[in-house]
Amino acid sequence: MNRIKALLAWIDSRRMGWSTFATIALALLVAVIAPHQVAVLLYKLVCISAGAVTLFLVMRELLDCNRPSKLLLPPDESGHREAKPGCEVRLWIAIALQGLAGLAGAVAMALAL
Repeated sequence: MNRIKALLAWIDSRRMGWSTFATIALALLVAVIAPHQVAVLLYKLVCISAGAVTLFLVMRELLDCNRPSKLLLPPDESGHREAKPGCEVRLWIAIALQGLAGLAGAVAMALAL
């Protein structure tokens, strides 16, 4: 039980709660509507997850611009963080790359289901 609680805490700390809930809900829906497709669903889910983790690790190691926090100054009194001088374009590229990665993940899930 403690391992399950630790896993749920880790998922919540990574802000993946809603996506995890949606994935489980869709998997249950498929299991109810077409139980013979559960094996295919699990196969595709494992493939997509492995691809997403691999892409994340490669982008994190190879591209410094995948970490927008490295391109920001420390927070001021109000908690607002400005871009480091000369890094404004790199910051917008990093934000755009993260948005595109999110869209690619959504499209991959839609195509897999």
